[in-house]
Amino acid sequence: MEAITHACETMPRKKSHHRKRPTYWWNQEIADLRRECLRLRRAAQRHRNGNEAETIAIEHREAKRELRRAINRSKALCWKQVTEEVNADPEKNRRAGRSIILPSAVYVGHCRKDP
Repeated sequence: MEAITHACETMPRKKSHHRKRPTYWWNQEIADLRRECLRLRRAAQRHRNGNEAETIAIEHREAKRELRRAINRSKALCWKQVTEEVNADPEKNRRAGRSIILPSAVYVGHCRKDP
């Protein structure tokens, strides 16, 4: 038994390399809307053939629409902040040897509203 324990302890541990970078536009409002949208989608799938199917499907469509609008608002706001920052000091960006860089590549979490 000791040999098995020793073999298990000396084996290399599994490493996870599947970390995604967080999106620059994600915030708590979007997280809450997404949670609600997923809850309604599961309810719509559960009640697909029931009496409330149409009502729940309509609620789910409205939640999806509101989530998409919130994401678009957040992306527009973040892009506006990035362009204002770049335009505020163009000489700094020229010295760094770059023009406007997409926010997902450089400004991850740049405009988050989370505390």
